[in-house]
Amino acid sequence: IDRNCMSASFMPLCLLMVETGWLIHDEYLVMDNAAVHTGREAQDMESWFWDLIVDGRPLHVLVIYLPTRSSELNPIKLVVFHIFSRRIWSYRICRNDGPVDRAVIRYGSMVMNEISYETILNCYKHCGY
Repeated sequence: IDRNCMSASFMPLCLLMVETGWLIHDEYLVMDNAAVHTGREAQDMESWFWDLIVDGRPLHVLVIYLPTRSSELNPIKLVVFHIFSRRIWSYRICRNDGPVDRAVIRYGSMVMNEISYETILNCYKHCGY
C-alpha cells in the first residue's frame, strides 16, 4: 500500500510542522476534506493541534476544513496548480513527443520542487488570505 496519501503518514508531517516552527501558537491551518486529513489517525487532529503543549502552553492552532467540493476556495488549487499545469503544458509543447512519457513526469516533480515558499505566500495574498 502506498502510504504517501494516508492519514498515518500525514500525522508525522503535522508533528514536523510543529517541531520545525512552521506552525506556531495561535495560527490557523486550512485544509480540504481529503481522507488523508480526516481519516483514522488524523481523526482527532483538531483537538491535537489545539491541546498540544509547546513551550509550556497549548498550541491553539485552529484547524479549518474547507467545504466539500469547494476548490474555488483553495488558493493552492487555484494558483499553484495553475502554475504547475502551465509549465507542464509548455514543456510538452517544446518536446512535442506525443503521449505523456516519463520525462514529463520527472519534469513535473522538478516543477513542484522549484515552487518557492515566496510564490506560495503570494498565491495566498492574491486570493485574499
